[in-house]
Amino acid sequence: MNHRGAAYQFVTPAGDFVSNVGETGPDLSIPKTFRLSKPKVLEWTDHLDRSVAVDAVVNIAGFVPFGLGTCLCLRFWTGWSISRCVEMTTVIGGCASMVIELLQVFLPTRDSSIADLMTNILGTAIGAGVAVIGK
Repeated sequence: MNHRGAAYQFVTPAGDFVSNVGETGPDLSIPKTFRLSKPKVLEWTDHLDRSVAVDAVVNIAGFVPFGLGTCLCLRFWTGWSISRCVEMTTVIGGCASMVIELLQVFLPTRDSSIADLMTNILGTAIGAGVAVIGK
């Protein structure tokens, strides 16, 4: 068999390593024990780069419609003052974002981030502010 890149066949008895049968790539070393790393909850990023900025913009933009819709619904359904609706919308957005971030702890491909929590709340508040402008 000719494999480009790395290829591993797990057909040999259990051992400390698995040989690469491909053209490139290292052999795999298999540890005796495996431990999952502790999940990081509401971690602050240790670097600022383009991907962090893009994530912030996406989070803000994603929660603006939530804030707008929630604020308008509260105003229509409750008859509260617009300032009360903005306050409650921001609290609801913060709670929803906190639930999202805490659930991401259990997803191996996701990170729980305090920056995401803050930008989601900011997006919610901006959306609620748009509702105020529209009044």
